[in-house]
Amino acid sequence: MKQFAYEAIDRSGKEVSGEIEATDSVAATASLREKGLYPTHVVEKTDDASKSRPGKPKHKKGTNFYLRKILKRQRRETDRKNIWHLLGVLMLNGVPILQSLVIAMQASDFKKHKKMLGKALVAVREGEAFATSFEENIPADELEIISVAEETGQLAETLIQISETVNRRPVSVDLSKDWQLLLAERLIPFINSEVPLKVALETISRSSTNTKFSRLVSDIAESVTQGSTFSEALNQHPDIFDQAFIALIKSGELGGVLGLTLSRSREQILSEYKRYGLIQN
Repeated sequence: MKQFAYEAIDRSGKEVSGEIEATDSVAATASLREKGLYPTHVVEKTDDASKSRPGKPKHKKGTNFYLRKILKRQRRETDRKNIWHLLGVLMLNGVPILQSLVIAMQASDFKKHKKMLGKALVAVREGEAFATSFEENIPADELEIISVAEETGQLAETLIQISETVNRRPVSVDLSKDWQLLLAERLIPFINSEVPLKVALETISRSSTNTKFSRLVSDIAESVTQGSTFSEALNQHPDIFDQAFIALIKSGELGGVLGLTLSRSREQILSEYKRYGLIQN
């Protein structure tokens, strides 16, 4: 028998967590269902606590923090689209609402959506309308459409129609929040004008209206003042600056062409956003 850590929704809609013994994750999930719980996360316990603990994973070193956040938002919207489509198809084929919600909860890739479906399941079991059970978790326009569809007996067809419009909504991208891109853009004119790096960084820090960005640049300037190279200073902030960016900056430092490599870095970052369809040319 193996030990599994779990998070679940109980019959009252409350989030609960604990451990359960079972032969595998399927058996663990079945045992939890028998106890009246709706699992949102089940994972085998291991010697590595970070692998067995349900919850948000740690940031991966060497990835663009803001771009990662935007892509996750995009995947979450796709997951929401799939939920509506699956629910609609199941109901259209005669699967009861409660069973459809259970299937959708198990199919979802996002913990937040699993919890949303679990709470909706509890609410519907207690007699609430399908639309009302989602009122805290979906956009008001979708809620109104679902409510009308439920009243007119067109719920399944409407959920499928909604799923076809979800991914048409553009994901909002604010490039000023990509500090890797922002620092490169701010530094380029200084470096091309042969302003010393330390002076350029201190000037950017003082002039920024974003307190957190200002503090970040100030930290980098302090590291440079204490003898670190620019790339070494950037490497102290792995949640902001990815390894490709740092490597390019390092090559620019060694070759004496930092301004040129900053410009190339800027273009590479923008090309990534374009590749994912997040910005236009």
